[in-house]
Amino acid sequence: MLWISLTLLTAAGWITWLVRVVRDDGLGHREPPRSHPHEAEVPATHVFSR
Repeated sequence: MLWISLTLLTAAGWITWLVRVVRDDGLGHREPPRSHPHEAEVPATHVFSR
């Protein structure tokens, strides 16, 4: 019974560590920066014709 408790605590610790690493890296709580920031203000309603 003791080994089951230790296994569960270890697994919970690894999951907690992984969540913390992802959040601290900036991957989990915000969207990535735009590649073209000037396009964020311009709505994409242009009609291109030849």
